[in-house]
Amino acid sequence: MFYDCAGTDRRLEQVADLSETLKAALGDLYPIERELGSGGMATVYLAQDLKHQRQVAIKVMRPELAASLGTDRFLREIRISAQLNHPNILTLIDSGGVEGLLYYVMPYVEGESLRDRLEREKQLPIEDALQVAGEVADALGYAHSLGIVHRDIKPENILFQGGHALVADFGIARAVAAAGGEKLTETGMAVGTPAYMSPEQASGETESDGRTDVYSLGCVLYEMLVGDPPFSGSTPQVVLARKSLESVPPLRNVRDTVPAALDSAVRKALARLPADRYRTGHEFIDALANIDESDAAEASRGVPWWPRRPAHRVLVVAAAVLALSAAAVVVPRAVDTSLFGGAAAVGQLRSVAVLPFVNQTGDPENEYLSDGITETLIGQLAQVPGLERVISRASVFTYKGRDVDPTTVAQDLDVAVVVTGAMMRDGDQWSLSVAATDAARNQPLWSDTYELTLDELTVVPERLAREIPEAMNLDVPEAALGGPRVRATSDPEAQRLYLRAMHLMVQYTDEAMTQAVDYLEQALDRDPAHALAYSGLAQVYSMIALFALEPPSAVYPQAKRAAQRALRLDDQLAEAHMAMGIVHQWFEWDWEATERELRRAQQLSPRNPTVVAELGGFLAAMDRADEAIEVARRWRDLDPVSQSANTNVVWTHHVLGQYEQAAEEAQATLELFPNDAGTYRLLALTLSKLERADEAVAAGQRAELLGEVSPWALASLGSVYARSGRPDLARRNLERMNALARERFIDPQYFAVIYAGMGDTERALQWLERAYDNRSPNLVCKCDNRTNFSNLVSDPRYQELRSRMNYPAE
Repeated sequence: MFYDCAGTDRRLEQVADLSETLKAALGDLYPIERELGSGGMATVYLAQDLKHQRQVAIKVMRPELAASLGTDRFLREIRISAQLNHPNILTLIDSGGVEGLLYYVMPYVEGESLRDRLEREKQLPIEDALQVAGEVADALGYAHSLGIVHRDIKPENILFQGGHALVADFGIARAVAAAGGEKLTETGMAVGTPAYMSPEQASGETESDGRTDVYSLGCVLYEMLVGDPPFSGSTPQVVLARKSLESVPPLRNVRDTVPAALDSAVRKALARLPADRYRTGHEFIDALANIDESDAAEASRGVPWWPRRPAHRVLVVAAAVLALSAAAVVVPRAVDTSLFGGAAAVGQLRSVAVLPFVNQTGDPENEYLSDGITETLIGQLAQVPGLERVISRASVFTYKGRDVDPTTVAQDLDVAVVVTGAMMRDGDQWSLSVAATDAARNQPLWSDTYELTLDELTVVPERLAREIPEAMNLDVPEAALGGPRVRATSDPEAQRLYLRAMHLMVQYTDEAMTQAVDYLEQALDRDPAHALAYSGLAQVYSMIALFALEPPSAVYPQAKRAAQRALRLDDQLAEAHMAMGIVHQWFEWDWEATERELRRAQQLSPRNPTVVAELGGFLAAMDRADEAIEVARRWRDLDPVSQSANTNVVWTHHVLGQYEQAAEEAQATLELFPNDAGTYRLLALTLSKLERADEAVAAGQRAELLGEVSPWALASLGSVYARSGRPDLARRNLERMNALARERFIDPQYFAVIYAGMGDTERALQWLERAYDNRSPNLVCKCDNRTNFSNLVSDPRYQELRSRMNYPAE
């Protein structure tokens, strides 16, 4: 995957010593059997994985290359790539550094590479070339959606297993480039392979995106069709020069059976400027899929040319990647019944994802109904005792509006069953079509269509929550579902108003919160016994206080009254106990009552991610590290593709003072959500605590560039800048907050944070007193003495304030 400009003599002299060193270092884990081959960068050995009783291939970096790399950075980058989970990507099983050597472990594939086949056949049939290109493009598109670029696509890195392509060495080029930096040139090597390297790679640009891989794949497809790469030469320098100066020779000049549309697609992939290419592997595969099949079939003498499965877009995911075992084997082409929640292999279906039901009424105003049915069904399924995992709203709604097949979703989210639905309307008649797919077997499990009135539509989730578990062969006690407790109202219009409010509440804007309160109050006017509406009202008021849309002291009594009313109406409602727990924690600072209510909410709805999130936040605020981390990870497991769930793990490590872990989790989260301003803000706070001042400032400025300009962001970043030697930036943020305070309420705690960061103890304490008087929920963190106010801990006034909040003395 690298070309060596310094020759190979030194490597040949070192092979024997390297082999013996490796055998001595890894013999207990991976006994070496023999050398499989070597190249400019690494030597490959066949070994046994003793733990899992299988053969593996171990690639060992050349010693001089390993010596020039930053080992920790290299292994961290390898870990990122090891998280890739796609049928056409060869899994990275393990990696490490021993005795000055860097290595990584992959499954051993007993098959040929694309290079082997090209040497044997020279040119491939058009349909075979397109199948290989389609499968590689699918793998690349998946990786590109996660922000990961291969950087060294070439025939040697495309292997065949069971007639399908596997992309090998994913992320190795990225890891070496990231770890080596300028030191890489000292080894006489450069990232990439000249015949397949993009022009921007050849020019030495260190930053690249999916378009670099698209160019390389274009070169590979070109070679599969005509027998040679588009550019060749006697030296690497000649090849690279031709890429920059010459146009791509048309495919049809050499092979006139190539369809014109295919020639055009390949030439676009090989455009000299990245802006003129397809942006990702998915865009390339879509272009190939749109080529006139009759032209391609004619060129291939009637043989269907497109890959033997439909192309699909694999979405950005988090937990499905993070949950991979370090000993994972290559995912086979056929669907493996041991996948998807770990239960399908023994005939048990215990995990489910409900995709957002599609509004096919033609009226966007009905979106709240389709979304509300989805959310209600998720909530009711979460109460089914036999279900081990029910993916939450935040994760499944990342698929909203996207055309994805259930098997792909099941792999992404690690579930056994995927439920889909569509809502239609004909005058006053509504219909709802619902289907459940057994993803492990890739076959329908159950489906039905319901003809309903509008009133009946809002209560249909009760029926679905019985029928879907029954189709999964789960025994559901009657007491576990249904009845007035779940629906919480017999008034359909009150239920619709409640659904409208919940639809708005997750938008987190001032206007949406105000409208949500209005809809909930209308629902309660129609049905004063609507317990869910009262608990929702308590949550909305609490969020208004947390986001400082109004003074907390003004809305706290309303939140408390609503929560109390919800509990009087239904003390078995998890949402009501959670709402009461929030009131106790954020406004009353009654820690014992908080835990009692949140634990009760968890007991009533153990798979409700919102309940899990609130409990985890409380445990972190109380500095209960082990419990907090466990719960934070449980939330991420229930919300695998939720940015909030992933960022919460970063926050939890940070407030617990686990700064190295927080920084690592932040980097991993940014790999999945590269433009998330909140994660950059947390990274800035963490780097500041690690005394990496320049990096902290850079991360803070990146957060601001991405739009992180809320009052809390201004305060926390102002503190970062002050502690990192940039008082000018801290004062700028303070001025911005003062300007905002002239227009709206600003939580006094925000001013305290920035003044504490600037070392102004008197003003920090004055603003903390104002925050106390306002019942600021942002004061609630036992860890603040370590995070925001570490320089105030020795001041008796600060300790006295904390004692009034019922914190024990330090």
